[in-house]
Amino acid sequence: QKDYLVIGLGRFGRAVCESLVKRGQSVLGVDIDPKLVQEASNWLTQAVILDSTDREALEEIEAQQFSTAIVAIGANFEASILTTIVLKDLGIPRVISKALTTLHERVLLKVGADEVIFPERQAGYALGEKLSS
Repeated sequence: QKDYLVIGLGRFGRAVCESLVKRGQSVLGVDIDPKLVQEASNWLTQAVILDSTDREALEEIEAQQFSTAIVAIGANFEASILTTIVLKDLGIPRVISKALTTLHERVLLKVGADEVIFPERQAGYALGEKLSS
């Protein structure tokens, strides 16, 4: 089994990749935007341009071999949900998806996400704790 598949190489996805790589993890970064993939390929072992809602494209990169997938797709609600469904259908044991709203979170959980995160909210809480301690 391979380590981590990160889908979406915007600010959050890039930060997840950087953190994992620093800790010696194997990471495959994926995005539909060639510019983001090009930037990431400068420091990421593997970065691929593809549409993560396309099951065949994910099968071609052997997405099913990963033990954990992080869906870091931001603004595209539909792509985030469809990608989560496809990854679970491929049998990936742990899918962690980013949500922007509580409704988005509910949908992601219903379609099979194992965990849903709100990066902005979590960063806000962490800053609040840091400031008040």
